[in-house]
Amino acid sequence: MKVDEKSINEQLIKDQLLKTYPSLKVLYKQGARGSSLVTKDFTIHSDNVSKYNAKIAEEWKILNTVGAGDCLTGAFAAALYEKFSNLFLCIWKKLIHCLVAQGAPENVEKAYREVLLRANTAAYISCTREGNKIFMILMFKINNRCYEIY
Repeated sequence: MKVDEKSINEQLIKDQLLKTYPSLKVLYKQGARGSSLVTKDFTIHSDNVSKYNAKIAEEWKILNTVGAGDCLTGAFAAALYEKFSNLFLCIWKKLIHCLVAQGAPENVEKAYREVLLRANTAAYISCTREGNKIFMILMFKINNRCYEIY
């Protein structure tokens, strides 16, 4: 089934994709509208970081959005690894099932929310750089900006 890119939303992902692949976790990148993590159990949305704190948009001007989605994906993967790697010595899928089995789904959602915020922050920072340059954003810098948002 072919789907128009503009018609994709969280509900369509749940209705179409997650019914077929229920263990899938979808990172849904929405540009200036932020991003969402969609699973069969919950959906977490994180707005563009400038919507949380107007000072961010004043101090960090958008110069170039090229590569922001790639940056978001990489930062999400790095933050996810960092967040979950120290909790258990098991693979990610089993880790989530372990936490849910222990009656802690709110902890899983909270962890994912933090990971998504860090990824959105990294993507926003990447947009404040001139040109399409390859550069490394240090995680402590991203973490510091996350604290400024709230």
